[in-house]
Amino acid sequence: MSKLADALAETPAAHSKPTKLMEALTAMDADDRVAVFAALENPQFSNPALSKVLKANGYEISVSALKELRAGRLTRTIADLKEEYL
Repeated sequence: MSKLADALAETPAAHSKPTKLMEALTAMDADDRVAVFAALENPQFSNPALSKVLKANGYEISVSALKELRAGRLTRTIADLKEEYL
């Protein structure tokens, strides 16, 4: 391996600062977290509908944040968050 490859292999992947969704998951009880992940994994549950339900329950999560998460364009995936919060 090259020096660069060695250095990169030894460097932990950086995660961004906690998102509003991560903060909401921290504040939720276990049943609510399970329900949120079930909704995130259900393609029939739209991003606007999920955002609306979350907002009605005190969690301000934007439609675009949910869209980006579901599309896999964020630092953490749904699977990463499930591992961390469930």
